[in-house]
Amino acid sequence: MNIVSDEKPSIAISKLKHATEGKLKVVGVLSFTSECMCCAFNQQGQLLAVGLSNGLIKIYSIENNSYVYSLQEHSTTLPVTCLKWKPDKSAMTYGYILMATYASGECKIWHVTTSKCLHTYTDNQQLLVCAYNGSGNKAIAGGSDGIINVYDVTTNQKILRMQPSTNSDIMDGHVMRVFSVQYHPYDNHVFVSGGWDDTVQWWDTRISDKHSIKKISGPHICGEAIDIEPNTLKMVAASWRKFENLQVFDFGTGKLIKDTPLKFNQSMLYCAQWKDSETILSGGSHGNMMQCTHFSSFETVSKLTNLYGAVYSIDNNRVGLHPIVAVCSDKNVYLIESTS
Repeated sequence: MNIVSDEKPSIAISKLKHATEGKLKVVGVLSFTSECMCCAFNQQGQLLAVGLSNGLIKIYSIENNSYVYSLQEHSTTLPVTCLKWKPDKSAMTYGYILMATYASGECKIWHVTTSKCLHTYTDNQQLLVCAYNGSGNKAIAGGSDGIINVYDVTTNQKILRMQPSTNSDIMDGHVMRVFSVQYHPYDNHVFVSGGWDDTVQWWDTRISDKHSIKKISGPHICGEAIDIEPNTLKMVAASWRKFENLQVFDFGTGKLIKDTPLKFNQSMLYCAQWKDSETILSGGSHGNMMQCTHFSSFETVSKLTNLYGAVYSIDNNRVGLHPIVAVCSDKNVYLIESTS
């Protein structure tokens, strides 16, 4: 197991007491002096971006087992809340573009290989989450006031504000914090969002009134807890609560497909992601663990446990049959891999 620390390791190697259950192994641990808030692998799965509570973004190379870039402007000291790499087929020749949101209300576009900030969008709310559409020409960001901004990445302009109408009889938008946004895998105009108001909202940027077009009630979203499986369009939603904390819906209809069985563990979930069409990764607090759940049986097949803090973010690099999974907990990022 490799352990890589920044300049001032926050936790001695001997104090790392994590444990694994099932066919899972820890292949590396990245330690920092500030809390790890979010993480994201690039498209090729070789670079991992980690956003910290002090506003710093560290870029780690899986191949070199070392940090290769650091991204931070002197004025940015509030937490990094979300990281998303731009989908770009020309990335190998141009460089890697990374979008980051901050609790300061900033959304920054970084050119990673030169460590330069290309553009900063600002808002009068804490920005908590962001996403690119499949083409990488539009992006969205949401946060503390429930409004979702739409950006034209090619012109660096904020072009839309998606929000509820003034009609109190219908809830066609969010009325509380937004913690998760996810574009449809193949539609550049349609996305879903979720947050504290116990709804998942569907949006279409082509609709003239800019309110949501559909919603379901139930999921209590407190992190990047919505993900759409691209082959089947099954949508997982993880909730920060002890019961009905992991659910799967049909994206097209919003119909509930799978609900949490009573015997399922009662960890309160912040994040969830499809590893493949049959495996769901999730993590949270009140148990401080990451778990792999088989979709068909809803049985937990493996776990990373005994972590010092809640799991706020997870991402897998989508390389091969046994992708590396990054798990953010406290001041560490655990790199884990399936053994079968």
